[in-house]
Amino acid sequence: MTRTSVTLPACLTSGRNTVDTMSSERLIKNSSGELSFVRERRKALAQLYGGLARTMGQIGKTDLEAPFIALAADAGKQANTKPQTAGEKTGAAPEPIVARGSPGPVTISDFPSQYAVWAFAVDNEMALFGDIIDLASRADGPGERAVLMKAAGDCLDRAARYRIERRIAYHALRISEEIAQFPDIRRIDALEDFVYVALAIERYFRRLLECHDEVGGGIGAIMTATDKIIAGLEPMAQDTHPSRRLDRPLKRLEKIAGRPVGARPAGADNWARLAVEAGRIFDYYDQVFETAQDPQVMALSQRLSASAIERLRLLRKMRNDALPRDEKGTTGPPRFI
Repeated sequence: MTRTSVTLPACLTSGRNTVDTMSSERLIKNSSGELSFVRERRKALAQLYGGLARTMGQIGKTDLEAPFIALAADAGKQANTKPQTAGEKTGAAPEPIVARGSPGPVTISDFPSQYAVWAFAVDNEMALFGDIIDLASRADGPGERAVLMKAAGDCLDRAARYRIERRIAYHALRISEEIAQFPDIRRIDALEDFVYVALAIERYFRRLLECHDEVGGGIGAIMTATDKIIAGLEPMAQDTHPSRRLDRPLKRLEKIAGRPVGARPAGADNWARLAVEAGRIFDYYDQVFETAQDPQVMALSQRLSASAIERLRLLRKMRNDALPRDEKGTTGPPRFI
């Protein structure tokens, strides 16, 4: 059987130049062997993703560590699943299986962003899909073929979910130049500070919603919810002033919120962009809650977090609904968001 290697940094290989991604020298071609082939490939991917996750953590790239951890868990779960078929006990004559789509050598420099991580995962799923289809075309009977086709379908579902993550990562990169920088939460000492910051953030997000050229429907519901948040914050901001050390970051944020922008097409791409920012806003409110010392700041951040997570849930649903059919998969909503 063809053996493939992955080139990894010394911190992972412990003195070795490469590590094997396939743990079995030879797999047998019958129903049990074919299923073992799939499980071994999943196990190899779990080991590969897990090793890359550890390396990213060791070198401080936690933003790249997280998706590899999720990928390793997904591949490991599938590797431990052993489907049962009637053909497993037939004692069919052994015949070697040769893998032609295993991951090739990779290095840390191959992953400059989360987009590259998810693109790599998509490629691996499609490579495994091709190998399984090749096996299915040479299956001995309809039972074996059905099992292999189910495994192939699982690959397509995973690839679809990973494409969603790749799309999100792509838009996160695209908006990096115009992204609003939220004030450092360490600058928030009192309720009036957080009120002004949250108001600026919600106005910024309201501007993003206005860029969407869909009228009514889901975007209308999200606009209404955002307007409600703004309306609740505005009276709290009257006759108060934030700390002077928030002046500069607030002015930058308010400038972005007031900047005119053109309409963007309604569709999965813009829904993904909105979901990225909605998720970032939720994370910010959640961090404020976790670090706040003022009970009033804690209470307000908790309410805003609840509103933000509901808004994020709606945006993710709209993004998934707008995806092309071949990118939705059949196993439910994506797990790695």
